[in-house]
Amino acid sequence: MKVVVRRNSSSEPRGSDTAVAGGFSLPGKSPWARGLLGAALVMTLALLLAHAAVYWFLTDDAFISFRYARNLSNGDGLVFNPGFERVEGYTNFLWVILLAACDAIGLRPESSAGVLSLGATILLWGLVVGFALRFPPPAGQAWLTHAGHAP
Repeated sequence: MKVVVRRNSSSEPRGSDTAVAGGFSLPGKSPWARGLLGAALVMTLALLLAHAAVYWFLTDDAFISFRYARNLSNGDGLVFNPGFERVEGYTNFLWVILLAACDAIGLRPESSAGVLSLGATILLWGLVVGFALRFPPPAGQAWLTHAGHAP
């Protein structure tokens, strides 16, 4: 990631330089503060990946979605049992469609579900970080981290 530092103009207070990384402004008055922010973000991603590794398993309910996905990719439609009445027994339409697409290209839903889930987890982390960097709280305020702390 390329980081460009914008120097403050003559009308801005001294030490108000802003680093821009990947299109996001990284506020901070010193490179040390920006480095600390970067290290904290890397640490949160590492903790998230460790959490994902600890909970890397399939529950029995996942196999309901796998069966619907496999039947869809085989051309039988969104059914649990081909040839019988159509019953919507899944609660995650988009997930079933994604798994069916993976099955259609030869990736078993049981194998691709974990990889898709991990990818979605990392994507969500990136979106949250991007939002937090793009829309920082107003000066003198912090992000609300707990509903019990609401004013």
